[in-house]
Parts: sequence; structure tokens; C-alpha cells
Amino acid sequence: MTLRRLAAALLLSLSCLCSAGGAEKWGLGAGVRDSYYIFAQASYADSYLGAEHSVYSYDAKYQYWRLYTGSRGTIPYAEFSGRIFYGRTWCGNYWNAGALLTARALPPGPVSVFATLNPLYDSGLKYHTCFAAGAAVRIFKPVSLRASYTTIPEFRESEKRVRAGVEVKVGGLSVVPELSIPTNPTNRSRRLRLLMSFSYLFSLGR
Repeated sequence: MTLRRLAAALLLSLSCLCSAGGAEKWGLGAGVRDSYYIFAQASYADSYLGAEHSVYSYDAKYQYWRLYTGSRGTIPYAEFSGRIFYGRTWCGNYWNAGALLTARALPPGPVSVFATLNPLYDSGLKYHTCFAAGAAVRIFKPVSLRASYTTIPEFRESEKRVRAGVEVKVGGLSVVPELSIPTNPTNRSRRLRLLMSFSYLFSLGR
């Protein structure tokens, strides 16, 4: 799939969202994911589409971009979201595509649990089914402690890691600093990482 076709598909999706209704349901967002990816997205009601780009320290031709679209929904005591994506490096040495399917249980009380399934195809590494599962404990209204076990790639390869950190949500602002700890510390290529994610989402109708 060429970049031109992807851009056309993104514009078509955006035009369909635009025709769906008024500005009161529109939103915009931007932020950073896992310290290395900047993103921007537009949403209408519970659907959204967006793009992200890496900020790696090495050669520009190896930078990675991704287009994605998804939706989210809620029922009593639970939230669900699904996202599909396609990404590649600028030099084209690899591409990948997949989905992120997340469910979060929100029972009464301070504890919530969540799980994500990540079917992922990489042009060089082939197909993998990755996942994450964890829990969060609300300390007080805007602040939660969270921890998870994950095999979802932070860069390209699937890794077995434990992530632990703090989540702060105030209005449309979300900030999540986390430690990413390899479960096999004897492998020198699997290093301890300090990752920062934050996003700001706001409604155009307010």
C-alpha cells in the first residue's frame, strides 16, 4: 500500500466523519507515546483517526510513521476500545500492520483491571500475537498507580516486560510516567527504560 493511497483513505475517513454531525461532538488531541512517538488525532463522538511519528535519535531515513483509526465504547463497569493501524519507516526497510483491542473492567471501588490483545504482522519478523494485562489502583481522584505485564513492542520487536508507574488525569490531560523492566535482565539488549506518555484532548464544541 502506497503513501498516496493511505493519505487518500485517511482523507476519505475524515470527510465521512465531517458529514456525520456538528462540531459539538468533535475533538482534537496531541501528545507523546512511550517517549519516542509524537501523535495527533481527530475524533467524532466515539470514533477517531490520527497519525504518529517517531523521534528516534538515529538517521532520519529510519524514522517510523503510523496511521491509525479506531473507536471506543462503554457499558456499566467496563470500557472497550479497538484500533487498527499501518506503519512503516521512511526508507521502507520494513512495514507493519495490526490492531489493538482493549477491555477495562471498572468495578465499584479504587481497583480496575485491563487487558489488550495485539495481533501484529511485521514484514520482516512475520506474525505475532502480543498482549498486555494489568491493574490500576486509584490513590485519589486524579492519580492512580498502575502495573502490567506486556509483550507488545515498544519499538519493533516483541519483548517480555513489566511496566509500572503512575497515571494522572485532570480534565483532558493525561500523564503516565512508567518504568519498563525486562523480565530477562541477563540479556544486555533488553534494558531498563523510563518511558513518558502524555496526551491532551479537548472538545471543539466547548
